[in-house]
Amino acid sequence: MYGRRDMRIYIMFVWLIAFIFLWMAIYRVLPKNQIESKLQSIEENIKRDDWTEAKKQMEELKGIYINNRGVIQINNATEAFINFDYTFGQLDYAVQAESKNALEYVGALMYSLDYVVTAFSGP
Repeated sequence: MYGRRDMRIYIMFVWLIAFIFLWMAIYRVLPKNQIESKLQSIEENIKRDDWTEAKKQMEELKGIYINNRGVIQINNATEAFINFDYTFGQLDYAVQAESKNALEYVGALMYSLDYVVTAFSGP
């Protein structure tokens, strides 16, 4: 049992392949690019004071976020996710109130995307 390395190599290879496929599956499911593009368009609309378009983009972003919230939370259930969720709510409120402070929340969300909406992200 201890002298046979061939079976251990096969098991290691299978685990490695399984991890790679799991990482690829989670990477494909997470909506990082969609969220990032919506945040950029919201930022541009706020800078131009086009609040009707910013509200429309925010509703689309909320739809994307709500539909994928479970997957995002399964992938990363750390304090970073809790802060992301809180900041997301603040952005929604600021856009509805047509407050320029919404740019701060957009920046915070853009910064935390790599910590929350990335496969196997670190704390």
